[in-house]
Amino acid sequence: MNLIIRIHYLGSCLSFPNCLTAPTTVTITAGSSSTTAATRTNHQISPGQGLGLSIVGGRGSPTGDVPIYVKRILPESVLQKDSKIKTGHELVAVNDLMIHNVYYMYVLT
Repeated sequence: MNLIIRIHYLGSCLSFPNCLTAPTTVTITAGSSSTTAATRTNHQISPGQGLGLSIVGGRGSPTGDVPIYVKRILPESVLQKDSKIKTGHELVAVNDLMIHNVYYMYVLT
């Protein structure tokens, strides 16, 4: 069973976190499916600070068209301190935008 991750932050910039000019609250929602109860946590992110994850997969991936997964959680990062999100979990939405069947580079921006 994969954990389904939704990340939401206030703002409209596409190059998160590089576009942040003030501390921003990031909400991470994690659950096992869209219909089950999910846990929600809020984190303050400073300008230039990222969530601390690397991803793999996406449309056109060397392994085929696969979902976007968390490849690595960086030490001392927001996600590492949150401890709910682990490597191998699927990332399904950013700012309520479903990222199923999108290119890897699209998710990075």
